[in-house]
Amino acid sequence: MSFVLEPKNLGKKDVKTVGGKAANLAELVNAEFPVPEPFFITTEAYDEFLKSNDLKGEIIEIIKGIDYSDVKSLNNSSEKIKEIIMKAEVPEKMKDQIIDAYKKLYGGPPIDLDFVKPMDTPFVAVRSSGAMEDIEGASSAGQYETFLNIKGEKRLIEAIKKCWASLYTPRVIYYRNKHNQPQDTSIGVIVQKMINSEKSGVAFTVDPTNPVKGSKKIVIEACWGLGESLVQGKVEPDRYIVDKDTGKIIEKHIGKKTMETVKDIYGVTVERTITRERVTQQILTDYEIVALAAYCKKIEQHYNYPEDIEWAMERGKIYIVQTRAVTILEEKETKEVEGTPILKGYGASPGVATGVVKVILDAKEIWKIEKGDVLV
Repeated sequence: MSFVLEPKNLGKKDVKTVGGKAANLAELVNAEFPVPEPFFITTEAYDEFLKSNDLKGEIIEIIKGIDYSDVKSLNNSSEKIKEIIMKAEVPEKMKDQIIDAYKKLYGGPPIDLDFVKPMDTPFVAVRSSGAMEDIEGASSAGQYETFLNIKGEKRLIEAIKKCWASLYTPRVIYYRNKHNQPQDTSIGVIVQKMINSEKSGVAFTVDPTNPVKGSKKIVIEACWGLGESLVQGKVEPDRYIVDKDTGKIIEKHIGKKTMETVKDIYGVTVERTITRERVTQQILTDYEIVALAAYCKKIEQHYNYPEDIEWAMERGKIYIVQTRAVTILEEKETKEVEGTPILKGYGASPGVATGVVKVILDAKEIWKIEKGDVLV
């Protein structure tokens, strides 16, 4: 049984085999877009992992005992499931296939990568790929975990188990229950060459603040370093708008970038203060903006659907890290309200964060807020 697959001959039809995100990525690879080389761990691998450790029944019993009106009950159940997944062993045959694919990804010799010098060890990104994620009509994108700068065999296996465990975070369990989706769904995993990006960000083939069918705008957001600082809302990104038909830049907003997220030689993600001259410097050159927008347009044409795209740049080359369908589209453009604005802001990557909404009316109720909640 093959628990690991390469992108060849896979595409968006293979969501059940490798998950939505991986199926999309395979589609891009085979269409010859510049994608960091990946391999995929199948949904069947996750199912076999549960079976070999006799976990499925135990997980279902824990979920049956959840009181969805009690945040503590939800959080405690999630932690129990995560604990049993992380303690369980990956079957040896499966582990061997994963490690062989990891070594092949970098064309390295058949050696134990855990004993290679830290600076020589290959880095990978490990991304969850849910069977209901990144497909048209679904809105579960961004709910599962991604782990960057993973190196060595032991850390790779650990990151894969963390991806499997992310199928049972409080917000994901709650979401499935609210939308009457089965809790015993499956998940694939992407293992992908890590891009040590000097610039990165997201792009949308519709305006994310006003997502209208037939939109003629491509919106690009950019930050220095890794994209984590952007999606976590730690920086004000540059924002560029390109006319989809002409390919011309029609608007630029240069954000004030005070920090960047980078990795050191040991793969530790660290935050670094930006030098003064780069704080208000335009991140992407006009040429890079136009080139990236052209890729975005081609991706939308390939899928025949508006796309939300993550990108990165290393040594001047653009890479498409992943793409997903924009699931919320309006038929008509929202009319602007007339008046003088007293405050203006720019949304960074709307939709990347989800959680249980909590309303508190007084600071004394702050104890009600748990990690992952959305505070209103």
